[in-house]
Amino acid sequence: SLQMGWIESPGFFNVPSETGRDVAEHYAAAPIGSLPDHKFLSHTQSMPEYQALPDEPVDPTHPLMFMLEVYVDDYISLAVARCKADLDHLANATMHGIHSVFPEDAKDEDDPISLKKLKKLEGAWALNKDLLGWTFDGIAKTIELD
Repeated sequence: SLQMGWIESPGFFNVPSETGRDVAEHYAAAPIGSLPDHKFLSHTQSMPEYQALPDEPVDPTHPLMFMLEVYVDDYISLAVARCKADLDHLANATMHGIHSVFPEDAKDEDDPISLKKLKKLEGAWALNKDLLGWTFDGIAKTIELD
């Protein structure tokens, strides 16, 4: 078991976290809609900017652009989304990638993907987001250090 919060944790945690990211990126490369819905998918779909997107891409010839990153145990998905299906696909890819390395728990409260953080909308798609001391602004297309 790898514990977070211990002074030696980041060095040990880096390899499995990066592996989860690599698996998530592999899943994200699959055709849109080909992944099963993750049990926590609904927690990513609550923001108004997500709801305002069309269900399917208006121009399917325009590719989905995205980036997946991880810092210790914080997984970060950035996307230039065409539709809800794009964001659902990336959310499914990311969460299934995490569970490929850190197996899901039958009890949601004990899952490696923090239900507590998801309930605080930390996993919800949004145009503006504070992550690890940075503010990402999807409208202005800027990143600022807090």
